[in-house]
Amino acid sequence: MNNYATKEYCSLMVVNVGELALKLKNRGWFEDKLINNIRANVQEFNVASIERLYGRIVLRFREPHSVESLKNKLCRIFGVASIAPAVVAGTALANIEETVISCLEGRPVQTFAIRAKRIEKTLPYRSQEVNERIGRAVLSKFKDAKVDLDNPQLTIGIDILSDACYIYLDKFKGAGGLPIGTGGKVLSLISGGIDSPVASWRMMRRGCLVSFIHFHSMPFTDSASIEKVNEICKILSEWQGSKARLIMIPFGNIQKKIVTAANEKYRIILYRRFMMRIAEALAHKLEAEALITGEALGQVASQTLSNIATVGSSVSIPILRPLIGMDKQEIVDLAKIVGTYELSIEPHQDCCQFLEPRHPVTYTTLHELAEAEASQNFKKETTERPDRVLGDEWADWSGEFGKDVDSGAGLFLLFSFVVVLLIDLALFGFYYLALPRLAEFHHLLPSAVVSLILVWVGLSGILVLQLLLTVLSGRNLFFFQKGAFILFDLVFTRVFKLAKLIGITRDKMGHSFVLVSNAVVRAVSRKMANKKLMILLPRCLTKETLQEVYKLKEHYPVEIFTVSGGELARKRVKEVMPSAIIGIACERDLVSGIRDVGNKIPVIGLPNTRPNGPCKDTLIDVEELKKAVEFYLGGD
Repeated sequence: MNNYATKEYCSLMVVNVGELALKLKNRGWFEDKLINNIRANVQEFNVASIERLYGRIVLRFREPHSVESLKNKLCRIFGVASIAPAVVAGTALANIEETVISCLEGRPVQTFAIRAKRIEKTLPYRSQEVNERIGRAVLSKFKDAKVDLDNPQLTIGIDILSDACYIYLDKFKGAGGLPIGTGGKVLSLISGGIDSPVASWRMMRRGCLVSFIHFHSMPFTDSASIEKVNEICKILSEWQGSKARLIMIPFGNIQKKIVTAANEKYRIILYRRFMMRIAEALAHKLEAEALITGEALGQVASQTLSNIATVGSSVSIPILRPLIGMDKQEIVDLAKIVGTYELSIEPHQDCCQFLEPRHPVTYTTLHELAEAEASQNFKKETTERPDRVLGDEWADWSGEFGKDVDSGAGLFLLFSFVVVLLIDLALFGFYYLALPRLAEFHHLLPSAVVSLILVWVGLSGILVLQLLLTVLSGRNLFFFQKGAFILFDLVFTRVFKLAKLIGITRDKMGHSFVLVSNAVVRAVSRKMANKKLMILLPRCLTKETLQEVYKLKEHYPVEIFTVSGGELARKRVKEVMPSAIIGIACERDLVSGIRDVGNKIPVIGLPNTRPNGPCKDTLIDVEELKKAVEFYLGGD
């Protein structure tokens, strides 16, 4: 049944494309995108064909489907201006008249209007002639009916093409705008409030494929904002037609540092500048071309014109603010249409309310903020290590979910050898260039210098060779206990700088370093009888994984701590003073921890896997963890 339409069921749907019809040379590309989006959204229906016809898209189904079900799907697809369940007739006026009367069977007709459009201009009649003839036929069939062109109870639509005519009695407004994917990729800073979901929706409506980034203050606040944002993103994903990426950023530690380092009145602006920088770094990873915020001019203290400019100046990527000229009621009304309003008004503490200043500044200049961020106290507090700025745990993320760092121990070993070789060459180069001058100072000085260089070359070469053989054999082949850590101190910084120079990420090199360090620890360390073993876990592990790890305490004499970062981990180590440590974290935190305590306390590092990106619902191979525990406690 391929030509059937009632108020409840239809086998054919006409989709009007609205502004896409104005796109001229690019129109085909926009309509192809829309057709692909429609096809993806109606897979559950038995679709026979999808056809593009004169600014319309016609969907034919192999069997009738519920109009309500189709409306719920199609009217949420951006680029769809309206939809109409329709039947097909021939282009002859008699055939059109017969089909219209047939469609009206069983329908109450009180007041009506005919809206005919003759798309094919070569037909031997005009649109007005169709309006008049079909109108007379309806009046003849329904004696009590009246024509009302201004506010009819029933509108009969007739679209006449070259070889067919589409007739419809019901027409439903669609989402409008442009098809998702035509506006590029963007990253939205989303909170649990009313504004940012609406801002995201408005940019989806302009064809943008939106990913989301949410800054939260756990564990200093509850998880309400995280739970809300998850639910809000599910609603927005329905509008987008596919599951949107949602990235959770723990922001509480950064806020604490800013509170310690900066003037209270600047807190909110500094929070937002840090958020923008982190979001910009992630946008580059996701190939997003712009950021989205829910800012509306003058709505809160941070959204004055000067503050918006100051926050925006912290990044070079474009910032889209689709709500900038809207008042609150307009935004609320849109939130109700989108379906996020009821969720958004549920109480929660977002990261901007956490450690909020009593009197936030309403006017700032770039000079003021640059001075605040340039102060030594601010730099000290917002840098955990000389090479690590707060919030940079996402900087080396590939932008791909489910893809973890994968590099072997050989990478760090190779670069260690290359670094030592480059130092050797640099020393011999210095000797060659300085030789004439050295002899002028003392005739024995050249011999002394070359002797020192040869000693360095010999010792460094032996250390590299010992490290290589120790890793390969699993046996301790160092002549003295701290040999590996002396070599690490010599080459570590230079290895990472060289890797960066040729495009190898810190995480990839860090992963390799952790494997090398683990091999050295296993070769050097011995069984620990009646000594303290500490396991350090990150807060970002899934709840199920945390529970599984804590069950190890039932079988092994271990102390397990969940920590939110390197600072708290170092504090726990000082308090407990363990004999050995098993650390579970991302490569950056593991490298930092091994470098801090590895030459005093043996550390085995187990990198977590990150199917949802850094810092969210990470995983660990518990069997590998058990093996590490048994290595320490039971020998190997």
